[in-house]
Amino acid sequence: MKSTSPIFFLSAVVLWICYFQINTIAAEFYTSSQNNRYLIEIRNKYNWFQSDAECKVNNMDLLSIESAEKMQEINDLINTVFKGKEKPLLYIGGNNLADRKQFLWTPTGHKFQYTNWSEFEPNNYEKNERCVHLGLYDDGTWNDIDCDMKFGFICEDNKQVKT
Repeated sequence: MKSTSPIFFLSAVVLWICYFQINTIAAEFYTSSQNNRYLIEIRNKYNWFQSDAECKVNNMDLLSIESAEKMQEINDLINTVFKGKEKPLLYIGGNNLADRKQFLWTPTGHKFQYTNWSEFEPNNYEKNERCVHLGLYDDGTWNDIDCDMKFGFICEDNKQVKT
């Protein structure tokens, strides 16, 4: 019986490592102009629930945008990170899964006070759009979408729930 050569073994290990790196989360951390830390994943695609879980693995939450100032910070960050490139579709932490009439920020449980919906949104197209993403339009506005659609996502450091 022939023994396997060390070069063959080494090649197999290198191929396995390359495969593993390609098929794992490829998200990158970014710091905004306001010195807040965000994780943006665009290479791999996830549904909304998987996106939320991936944020939790990194001790983060899907992004909540509760003010115009925060929206501007996020738009500035995305415009900087993706300058000259197509802007990605990114899940954020809003949904109306608990109450079809009221969108909430999952990380905090707060009802939407500030919104940045695209024109004619949310429209609950085909009565199946319960999650929120941004990037459909180049202006940073939001769109409601079927939670099973696969997109990238943006996470932020965990928030404390304020009452």
